[in-house]
Amino acid sequence: SYNLGGNGYDGTLTNGPTFTNNYLTFDGVDDYVEITNYSWTYPSLTVCAFIKPSTGASSGDNNIITMENSFEYKYNSLGNGQAYMQFATNPWAWFGNSGVTINLGQWQMLTFRHDVTGGYGTLFSNTTQIFSQAIGGPISSQTANIKLMGRYCCGGSPAMGDLGVILIYGKAL
Repeated sequence: SYNLGGNGYDGTLTNGPTFTNNYLTFDGVDDYVEITNYSWTYPSLTVCAFIKPSTGASSGDNNIITMENSFEYKYNSLGNGQAYMQFATNPWAWFGNSGVTINLGQWQMLTFRHDVTGGYGTLFSNTTQIFSQAIGGPISSQTANIKLMGRYCCGGSPAMGDLGVILIYGKAL
């Protein structure tokens, strides 16, 4: 996958995600995209993912993006065509719960924002705010790998579904 921002952070497709019609399809077993040696130095964050979570997604963690020890964004299938959204940032705290739901099997823009200046973490589905909660502070700076549609620990937390564009900003938008 290619970084259109021009800063050299292209991703490597791993374990066979397929590219069709301008999006990647992930099997929920072991596919992911890895961006190596990403230098994160920002206290705030906005991630926008144009995604179609699969109706066959597991009830466990389906991570959209993970930079271990800095931030994580995921959904968990409820088994009824819906999933709930959660995100975590370091200093480590989970935000979101089973009342923060999205529909599976539909294309949508899922956004999470960690706004250290405003003091809130916020989730959006398309342009609708679906969750907001006070947060604890800036995201930890580090240079590490980023995994899209998976995680480095805990069984990998592979996500099942389609990923179009993902935008990562080092500020709250």
